[in-house]
Amino acid sequence: MRLVLKLMASLMAVILLVLGVHAFTRVQREIAFFERDTARDHRVMGKMLAAAVLWSWHEQGQAHTAQLVGEANQSWSRLEIGWRWLDTCSPAPGDCFPPERRLALEQEREIWWLERDEQDRPLLRTVVLVSAPGQRTGLIELREPLLERSAYIRESLRRTVVAVGIMVLLCGAMSLLLGMWFVGRPVTQLIAAARRVGDGDFSPLLALGQRDELGDLAAEMNHMSARLARATAERQEAIEQLRHADRLSTVGKLASGIAHELGTPLHVIAARAKAIHQGRAQGPAALDAAEIIGEQAARMTAIIRQLLDFARARRLKSAPTDLGLAVGQTLSLLEPLGNKAGVRFVFTGGEQPLRVKLDRHLFQQALTNLVMNGIQAMPQGGILQVTLRRARRAAPGAATAPREYLVTEVGDEGVGIPAEVCGAIFDPFFTTKEGSEGTGLGLAVAHGIVCEHGGFIEVRSELDQGSTFGIWLPAEEQG
Repeated sequence: MRLVLKLMASLMAVILLVLGVHAFTRVQREIAFFERDTARDHRVMGKMLAAAVLWSWHEQGQAHTAQLVGEANQSWSRLEIGWRWLDTCSPAPGDCFPPERRLALEQEREIWWLERDEQDRPLLRTVVLVSAPGQRTGLIELREPLLERSAYIRESLRRTVVAVGIMVLLCGAMSLLLGMWFVGRPVTQLIAAARRVGDGDFSPLLALGQRDELGDLAAEMNHMSARLARATAERQEAIEQLRHADRLSTVGKLASGIAHELGTPLHVIAARAKAIHQGRAQGPAALDAAEIIGEQAARMTAIIRQLLDFARARRLKSAPTDLGLAVGQTLSLLEPLGNKAGVRFVFTGGEQPLRVKLDRHLFQQALTNLVMNGIQAMPQGGILQVTLRRARRAAPGAATAPREYLVTEVGDEGVGIPAEVCGAIFDPFFTTKEGSEGTGLGLAVAHGIVCEHGGFIEVRSELDQGSTFGIWLPAEEQG
């Protein structure tokens, strides 16, 4: 709409300029026409009086001539008619006319001009030369205040202003309607489409129905949306494959710990089954052995189900989740691996329910990567502290007001992260670990999952003192 108003204002300025110049020249032309028309009437009247005076001069004498001019003067209320001799005129101000006009009169026999009277009103003066061969030369002078000239000018200006105003209003209304239809409407649709594309909605297509630059822009936006949709789908597919590869890599690392966890119940099952088979457990003892076998089988089933759930590929599917329960399940799954590495888990803050809307499996994958990173940072063993808490702050790097967050912090007592590489630890395939310990995907995947939930990961680290990774999830929008 602002673009339409700017175009309309520019067009109105040009129209006003053109119409203003046209109105000015038209008024000036009408004023000049009015003056020429009045002067023409004066000349005709002066010629007629000159002919009558010349006839009276020859037939009845000079005295009758002056009487004739006097009678003519009394016949007109606004027109003043006078008679004088040419040789009595002087070039003094207010008397007859200066020498250049006298010369023009002798050449043209009649002249007219405009001047101002004592009351500063426009005055038309016309002088007609009257002379007979061998006789004294006289002048007939007509003086008429142009009282109608001001009224005529005002009326001309009024009509011109009204006409210009009507033209400006019509042109403004037409330009506004056409601008809104051909510019404002499609631009509004283009803005709405751009906002939808910015929000990740590539499905709606624009159909402006215009064969102009805006129509071409709409077509290009449709092509861009289609390409972005394909690129987004491919990127999402790549992200899912990357996450799945990271899960499988983690499953491989968990295999030895899971095998240890399964070893104990398998030994118990084998011993009880052998006792039943050899007849050493009969009656109530056989029932107890069968019950123990069932409990150990259920335990192994739960462990394997957790591992399979963790390894299964999935897409983001948020739901209200107890954050403490999700963290506890993750630590339970990773505890065998921690025990094997001499790392003890300490979990605090999960006593009270902290519900938040998220994809539990993806969150557990991100948390698993942070816990695995902490275990690998302590090759000599140590304590891995996992803490849940609430905090209020603004998102880093964003000019927004502070808000409520649910924070999951994972702190280790490891070697720490050098300051020069802290900015790159979330880049894919970046790793500081030697050999086959790290793939460079764990932190990158965790960072992507948290950002996809509208949160962020914060890192604090000191060399030889350990590192703390905090997952910040917005509580108000997602809880």
